[in-house]
Amino acid sequence: MDTQHLAAIRRFNRTLTQQVGALEDSFLGRGRPLGQARLLYEIGTQGTDLRALRARLDLDSGYMSRLLRALERQQLIKAVPSQDDARRRTVALSGKGRRELAEYNKQSDSHARSVLEALSEEQRSVMLDAAQTVEQSIWRWYFLLEADTYALAEEKGLKIQELTSEDISEWRICSSLIMESFMADVGGVGEQLMNAYGKLRVDPCCNQ
Repeated sequence: MDTQHLAAIRRFNRTLTQQVGALEDSFLGRGRPLGQARLLYEIGTQGTDLRALRARLDLDSGYMSRLLRALERQQLIKAVPSQDDARRRTVALSGKGRRELAEYNKQSDSHARSVLEALSEEQRSVMLDAAQTVEQSIWRWYFLLEADTYALAEEKGLKIQELTSEDISEWRICSSLIMESFMADVGGVGEQLMNAYGKLRVDPCCNQ
């Protein structure tokens, strides 16, 4: 395999994961990671059969269950026996879940619009064709990566704690004093570290 081709794919992966927010704990600032947000989209306003959903996303049943439990704890979904077959279960969005999905759609449209508006017509055409080609493989890659991470943690005997948006907010409040104390103790070095961290998150030149 050509090493230049491998390097090109790796650069593309780094750029894409940064742009879509796959590395963020709070996708689009809504308090949950990309995997949970994607599941809300896949369930949709009409609901869906759980087996069909798992097959469509090609997800491990254990990982799928963890995603569903996290959304249930946030009161975004509800699972009930199928009307056609009591042995099967369907999952639907709650009222709160529908509002969250609407907000995700609104913010996703805004992000997509900002990307397309910066391109010429020819560039948009090239980008849209490429996006359609890689879409399915990219989503499958992300879910498998996260599922493998959970599987490895369980194999090592690590306890997996799913955090709600409220948990994350409380953690940030509690840790703020520790961060302030650290910054005060290390002086200018701490400020340099935080500036460097911020640059790594937003500067494209640091993600090559």
